[in-house]
Amino acid sequence: MSDEFVDARLLSPQSQEDLRKRVVTAVNNGLPQRAAARYFGVSRQAVGDWMKRYRDGGMPALASTPRGRKTGQKRALTPAQEEQLARAVLDRHPDEVGLDGFLWTRPLIGELMRRWFGVTLTPKGVGKYLQRWGFSWQKPVARAYEQDPEQIRIWLEETYPALARRARQERAVILWADQTGLRADHVTGRTWGKAGSTPVVRTTGGRFGLSVMAALGNKGHLYFTVYTGALDAAFFCEFLERLPRAAGRKVHLIVDRHTAHVARATRQWLAEHADTIEVHYLPGYAPELNPAEILHGDLKDQVLGGTRPADLDELNTTTRSVLHRIQKLPQRIVSYFHKPEVRYAAG
Repeated sequence: MSDEFVDARLLSPQSQEDLRKRVVTAVNNGLPQRAAARYFGVSRQAVGDWMKRYRDGGMPALASTPRGRKTGQKRALTPAQEEQLARAVLDRHPDEVGLDGFLWTRPLIGELMRRWFGVTLTPKGVGKYLQRWGFSWQKPVARAYEQDPEQIRIWLEETYPALARRARQERAVILWADQTGLRADHVTGRTWGKAGSTPVVRTTGGRFGLSVMAALGNKGHLYFTVYTGALDAAFFCEFLERLPRAAGRKVHLIVDRHTAHVARATRQWLAEHADTIEVHYLPGYAPELNPAEILHGDLKDQVLGGTRPADLDELNTTTRSVLHRIQKLPQRIVSYFHKPEVRYAAG
């Protein structure tokens, strides 16, 4: 008789089968299940389970089965159905296939399975398919509906490569520029808080702010100006005039189609200074192609991520200090060009 329970899972499959048959035989010969559990050192629940298996299928039901995941199990979806569903998740939004929602969740994907193929799975089951397809839970990147994929292709495959070749021939430098605003009431970054309760960040009640115009190159160069008020053609041309002097050579500047960038006054000024600077325009609604966007994100995290400026002077001082610090870190600037969307500009 044993005074301790035996963990049958630690036995070999054959030993487990032998133990089950010995216990069932003893019970069939009149030994009470409670006494059989004590005698063989197993739990009463195990004895009950084995007796039920015996009653349902006899001694063959007590046989051990191969351990590990079963092979050859039929999946709920056929390979063709899996491919169709995965393609829908990649290429379309839920509302484009008749579902309520803008972003894909496991319940929504499960609902699409049910509607298209009559297959009902738990969210966990849907997750296994997503994992098998190589999908992961990610924060999406916004893209404007107005964005023209053909214009993006032409820029990446034709326009920019031609510009890069021309700049090398002219011994000119290519810079990417954009402007951004920093406001004292802007909250960036994340903080720890109690689950179910959104943390509160105390900020100043004053809604002051300033703007930054910055131009950067893939070799680690950064040129900037900090200003208040709106950007107009006159101010933009002043910035353009300083760039070739700061770079020490001709500049090809890539910008978006902000009104100040395309104004008649700007174009007239550029026509008069084509020997020192030229401006080229990114495809419409494609800010992700501009490395300056990444610089501005980094700037806001450093200026507003950990402290709250008390007034405009403090915001101005902190912003300039951060920009000067980044300016002295060319490898940090080069790293902005490693993001997939702007990697085309790295070379």
